Amino acid sequence: MRNKLIQLLTPPAYEDEATNNRAQLLNVILLSLIGLLTFLYFARLLIGAATPTSDNAIILAAAIAILVGIFTITRFRRLQLATYLLVSLGWVVISVFSWNADGVKDSTFMAYLTFILVASLLSGWRLALTFIVLTIVYGWGIVFMESAGYRPVSVSDPASEIMLDYTFIFSLSGVLIYLLVSNLQKALRDATQSNQGLQTLSEELELIVLARTEALEKSIEASIAANEKLKEHVAHLTTLNFISQSINDTLDLETTLSIVTREFTTLLAGHRTSISLLNEAGTHLQVMASYSRDDGESTNNFVGKLIPVLSPDNQCVMRHGETVHSENAQSDPRFERIHDILRATGTHSMLVVPLRAQRKIIGTISIARTEPGHRFTPDDVKLAETIAGQLAGGIEKARLYNESEKAKKAALVANAAKSEFLANMSHEIRTPMNAIIGLTGLLLDTPLSHEQKDFLETIRLSSDSLLSIINNILDFSKIEASKLELEKVSFDLRECVEDALDLNTAAAGEKGLELACFVDDRVPALVMGDVTRLRQILVNLLSNAIKFTAEGEVVVSVTLLGRKDDLCELRFSVLDTGIGIPAERMDRLFRSFSQVDSSTTRQFGGTGLGLVISQRLAEAMNGRMWVESEPGAGSTFSFTIVVPENKTEETAVLPSLLQGKRILVVDDNDVNRLILKHHLFHWQAESFLAASGEEALRLLADGHEFDLGILDMQMPQMDGVMLAQAMHDASGERPFPLILLTSLGQAVSPEHQSLFDLQLGKPIKQKNLLHALEQVLGQNRKKKIQLETAESTDHEPDQELQHLRILLAEDNAINQKVALRMLERLGYHAAVASTGYEVLDMLKHLPFDLILMDVQMPEMDGLAATRHIRQNPAIHHQPYIIALTANALKGDRERFLDAGMNDYLSKPVRLEELSAAIDRHTNSLLVPAKPAISS
Repeated sequence: MRNKLIQLLTPPAYEDEATNNRAQLLNVILLSLIGLLTFLYFARLLIGAATPTSDNAIILAAAIAILVGIFTITRFRRLQLATYLLVSLGWVVISVFSWNADGVKDSTFMAYLTFILVASLLSGWRLALTFIVLTIVYGWGIVFMESAGYRPVSVSDPASEIMLDYTFIFSLSGVLIYLLVSNLQKALRDATQSNQGLQTLSEELELIVLARTEALEKSIEASIAANEKLKEHVAHLTTLNFISQSINDTLDLETTLSIVTREFTTLLAGHRTSISLLNEAGTHLQVMASYSRDDGESTNNFVGKLIPVLSPDNQCVMRHGETVHSENAQSDPRFERIHDILRATGTHSMLVVPLRAQRKIIGTISIARTEPGHRFTPDDVKLAETIAGQLAGGIEKARLYNESEKAKKAALVANAAKSEFLANMSHEIRTPMNAIIGLTGLLLDTPLSHEQKDFLETIRLSSDSLLSIINNILDFSKIEASKLELEKVSFDLRECVEDALDLNTAAAGEKGLELACFVDDRVPALVMGDVTRLRQILVNLLSNAIKFTAEGEVVVSVTLLGRKDDLCELRFSVLDTGIGIPAERMDRLFRSFSQVDSSTTRQFGGTGLGLVISQRLAEAMNGRMWVESEPGAGSTFSFTIVVPENKTEETAVLPSLLQGKRILVVDDNDVNRLILKHHLFHWQAESFLAASGEEALRLLADGHEFDLGILDMQMPQMDGVMLAQAMHDASGERPFPLILLTSLGQAVSPEHQSLFDLQLGKPIKQKNLLHALEQVLGQNRKKKIQLETAESTDHEPDQELQHLRILLAEDNAINQKVALRMLERLGYHAAVASTGYEVLDMLKHLPFDLILMDVQMPEMDGLAATRHIRQNPAIHHQPYIIALTANALKGDRERFLDAGMNDYLSKPVRLEELSAAIDRHTNSLLVPAKPAISS
């Protein structure tokens, strides 16, 4: 029971100590007020001062009820609300009492004072000040009401009632004063304890600060000493770094030694520093550099002097690699040979350090000090040895640089001699080769017996082989000398591949091989690069594939591997069905002057340079080359290049003429059928493939209708002509237009030519095939289509071009004869000049349209003559100049074009190359020639 009562009367606990103290104070005040007012209520009833129904008794009962209600609110942890209700309602109750008072007003004053104290204890001075103001206003209000007659003047209460009121008020005041004093004393004790704690903490802190201050002073002293030491080390390191940098950056030995002697003297506070190097015989040290502080300059007094290695001071250094240090060199017996010099120069301390490079001593560094007692410290010796180690490496590097410079100069001289030799050899070999190949070609076009023609064909093939070997050797020499440079021009990639196929068509036709080409649609049409070198790689790989393939096919494929920005990585593959290469002999493929084995060399010939050159060219185009092969199943040579795409040209629009057309393709070769199917699909035509004539006839018998047919000439059992004849016989006429695909040398008899609308030669070019299909289908008739046929025709120039004025500038009589006969074969006539002066003289009398200019001529060569022509303002009609030269080295073409020439032909000149060069100029004589260049 007692515990429950204590629990009921105890205020709730709060986490905040200040709030907890306020709750306990409020609890005491509320319990005190409830107890005192209850006592006052019953006391007044007992003494008869009031009845239960009197005004004051009712007010007291109401006050007690209010206090109990406020106490109940504190149980719900509404501390702030209870505080304001206690003060506010207490003030109201007292105000009601004072209005109803019937005695003296002292008790009312004391009651007000009590509640003001309560307000101060519980809520602070602001609330107390508020109720002071309210009390004053209310008191004067009562006085005013009494003086105005609104309220009767009160009479004195009985003494017992007054004493009862005073007893209540004084008791309550005593409680409040006790609480106030107790709180003040507690606050004072807390402050005293806090002050003592602060004093103790201050004393401890003072001791700590004092200790820290002493430690800081010691640290500052140590830091100052370390800083001074650091400054000294920084100065040493700065100088040391400068010396090291000078040694590493300067490859001139004299400059390196001069810098080191000067900096060494400053760094070690010496008077004079000398560097001596061992001579080649190893008997003497030669002074290479010397520096003295007397005049602040390098001194030449000691430079060049020879010091015997066997002298006492040098033996320890040179033989044992020890550093020699003498505090008084003037009396040291090790320096007896130079005592007079040391006394004359006032030298006291000496330090001699060995220069060691690759465990070999190559010289010494000697430092002298003139101040008496100024000795070299162990740190000085260590620093000198460190610099000596770096200097020795720098000396060796400088020596190697000097030797490499000499070797480089010798190599440049040898390379120049080699280039000059190659140029001369190229010219000397190509000049007679021009006559051999040119005249052989002309003879082959004349009536000959079978034996004579066979002999000439052998001569021509041998000459071509020899020329190919010469070209390969020259290319290999340029690659080995890193003189190969690639052009960067825009070219048609498909034309480049097709040109390479054209150059090998005859060789493939002689062996009955199928040549085919597949170019992926994603491959860009125009790229930037060296078309000549790319064609050279393809020709090399194709010629090798044809050489080592007895039957079957050779296929070229071009695919796009990837694209990044404008750069395209292209893969070229040449597949053959030849003899293949054993795995154990793959490593011989890309070696210079090497083939798979000696028997292959004897059977097929060759220098073994073609693949090496091709591989190097591919690598120069940022690609690589590799091979995949199986003996007896053929080989696949692949290479990649990285070239930028040329997007300046408009992309061709897909042809609409072939859309929806039904085209029959008859070919026994699987690769050819797939390639034709790919082209037709790209042109939006519907293709029907047949592997034989019988299969094609079955398609027709089944009722299939076609718009056009593409037939291969050479097929087993039923060839293309037989199939066309069978189709004609079955319907009495050609059921649809037919195109015949023939290999080189396969001619169709005149009686069978009417079976076909057109004949195309293999390998099939995509552009020619498209034009042929369009022509046969009756579209684009206005285009002049030049298709390849099995037979070659002589060049027949237009009637207007037969009057083309041509001048041949050539000093070699045989070459003159060859060139004139070639021009006659092409339908042209030419005048002849033997020197550059003759060319200039003939231009004064006759304006020539075209000049075939030999580069190497006596008196005035072709380059000088061309410059005179281009710079001569009197020559209004500038001729078109084609260079004829046996030179085929790096930069030749650029030199010729820079001199003002328009075109370039390398000897030996072939008929078709000469014809093409003239055609590039004679498309229209109205096109102005190349303008003159100013001098």
